[in-house]
Amino acid sequence: MREKKVWSFRAAILVAAVIVAIIMVNQYMRSIEAELKNEMQVTLHDVAEQTSTILRREIESEQDLLVGLAKELAQMDPENEEIIMETLKPLAEIYHLKRLGIIDSQGIAYTTDGYVQDIGFREFYRKAMEGKQVVSDVIIDTIGEKENINVFSVPIYDKTNEVAGVLFATFQTSKFRELMNVESFGGRGYSYVVKRDGTVIADSKLAAMYGAENMFTVIRNYDPSNKEAVEQMMAYAEKDESGFGSYRYEGERYYYCMPLNLTSETENGVEGGQWYVFTIVPAEVLNERLNPIMYDVQRMIVVMIVILVAAVLLYLLSYQERRRELMKLAYVDPLTEGDNYVCFVHKITEKKNLSGYLVSMDMGEFKIINSTCGIAKGDEVLRCIWGIICNNIREQELAAHVNADRFVLYLQRENREKLVELLVALKQEITALSVQLNVPKAVPYYGIYEVTKTEPVEQLYSFANQAKQLVKGRRDRCYCFYEEVDYEQILRNKELEDNFDEALKTRQFEVWYQPKFDTQNSKIVGAEALVRWRRADGTMVSPGSFIPLFEKNGMIARLDEYVFETVCSQQKRWEREGKPMMPISINISRVSLYYAHVASKYKKIRDDYDLDSRYVQLEITESATINNSDIQKLIRQFHEAGFELLLDDFGVGYSSLASLNTMKFDTLKLDKSLIDYIGNDSGEKLLYYTIRLAKSLGLKITAEGVEQETQVNFLRKHQCDNIQGFYFSRPLPLSEFEKLVA
Repeated sequence: MREKKVWSFRAAILVAAVIVAIIMVNQYMRSIEAELKNEMQVTLHDVAEQTSTILRREIESEQDLLVGLAKELAQMDPENEEIIMETLKPLAEIYHLKRLGIIDSQGIAYTTDGYVQDIGFREFYRKAMEGKQVVSDVIIDTIGEKENINVFSVPIYDKTNEVAGVLFATFQTSKFRELMNVESFGGRGYSYVVKRDGTVIADSKLAAMYGAENMFTVIRNYDPSNKEAVEQMMAYAEKDESGFGSYRYEGERYYYCMPLNLTSETENGVEGGQWYVFTIVPAEVLNERLNPIMYDVQRMIVVMIVILVAAVLLYLLSYQERRRELMKLAYVDPLTEGDNYVCFVHKITEKKNLSGYLVSMDMGEFKIINSTCGIAKGDEVLRCIWGIICNNIREQELAAHVNADRFVLYLQRENREKLVELLVALKQEITALSVQLNVPKAVPYYGIYEVTKTEPVEQLYSFANQAKQLVKGRRDRCYCFYEEVDYEQILRNKELEDNFDEALKTRQFEVWYQPKFDTQNSKIVGAEALVRWRRADGTMVSPGSFIPLFEKNGMIARLDEYVFETVCSQQKRWEREGKPMMPISINISRVSLYYAHVASKYKKIRDDYDLDSRYVQLEITESATINNSDIQKLIRQFHEAGFELLLDDFGVGYSSLASLNTMKFDTLKLDKSLIDYIGNDSGEKLLYYTIRLAKSLGLKITAEGVEQETQVNFLRKHQCDNIQGFYFSRPLPLSEFEKLVA
């Protein structure tokens, strides 16, 4: 009887132990599910935030472009739609817009793709005429090919600060989908952008309700039990709040919603505040991670009767593994398989006592690699660059691939000198990839912000980007610290840019002439046209202030044409007056060479003045031929158009004697840096053989920057054709040049 009671007691204890174990296991399972759901919520939030940031930047970029263009258009003749369209057409191509256009006060639209149509009924037009900047909802394009579009519009003000019309850009809604394809949850996550009422603005390529007009309506109609879920979504939208929840659609799905934060303002703000980003993932993703754990724990129930501790350990190990998988989906860059930008932000935010250097890095002209070698080869180069970065940074330092050819680094070096040593070493290894991988050279540029206190990472990265812009495209250095950003210079540059159109219109740009003299008899044989800016008040703006600026922002192309046309006009006047005429050479910038049909455009200007081609020559700097794969084709087109071509600035630092044989120029202009070698034995030998080689190839020789008699004697002895420089004459304004020629 006693033994029976003992066994009953033991059985009761065993049952109790099993029950306790089951309760504990059940609690653990609930805890695991809650933790995984929480991790999923955090990941959904990060993906939604990343998608929101990408979209917001795109919208702000388009809006900033239009605001800047509207200011320029305000200075132009509003009646001359043809000139305005010619100004806007290249910008529509550069920024990948379906079209740009203007709408006059009567609602008539003129577009870069050649349409003229009344669209005064459009809401974006009416709001823009009220002085607002507008981003429209999805509408059907009534101009040209019918498709879903979003329209960005801003007012154009006249000189009395009244709204005279509207500048608009048509953005294909399908491009939002491309921007929204943020990789998440192994490609099973997707996103929507909707209005407060659920109207779908755009969806990513894996969206379950692909092409739905209203997300809320589809969800509500799919299952009556979704009513409360939809009401919760609408509540988040009405309150401009972020939120997490779930609904049923072909199984359970989790979502995270976030306002896109296009806030409305009464005067010049962007019209909006109604768009929301919903990032969604099927519950299967959670279940697929939870089910293996459930299976393991069910086996553990049996084991826990004997050894409960082992079961707990197995649970903890399993949990950590699943957590790492979720972290990888959210924070790993798919191209490099290293940290992405979201992960970088997360890691740097967790650091305490933040101090070091945040470096923004990208590759100059990387698009050349993609266009000439293909995207796959470009991706291989980026992976190699990532490997170089990882091999050179320390354990406590951070790096991430942001997107395209952009990287961000957080470095902790002893001082700035050590930091610069590292960045230069990185540059050397990266540029060496061109030989290893047989691709065009990729040159990294760095913007550096020294971190001394805890600040938002986005702000730090923005500062570093500002610094980087100062060295993009430069050959003398590849890095810049944020402290070097000259805001006064930025304001001066902005003032020059704002006055450019008016200066062209009122002919404030003057053409001066740098005479060329025959080396043997010292007679004037021609000149080079140079541009000078004399403001309305008579003050002069240094060419060193505005030419590099206009080369950077693309305005130089219009200035090149202005100078060329001015010279053609002046030559024609001298011809009519029977005055002596001689060749005038005009510079064409690197930017102008990238425009399609540049040769035919300059030929048309010359032919409009019925001018003999020998009186207008074109100068192209040797640096402008670097990395221009079409340069030989352009040279051929200029020759076919009847132009004589001069290779300018030979000897500045890019010179290759072999290139003289491949690029068929007519005249070689020796840069002052070569002329200054005269008097140095080695330098004179270099000049002697350069002249001999050029002569053997049939090239004429012009020496620039000649200032001393010894230089003249050397060049005369070695059969240099003609000379420019202060020894004979400085650059002259028109009136003084005419006196010199006479």
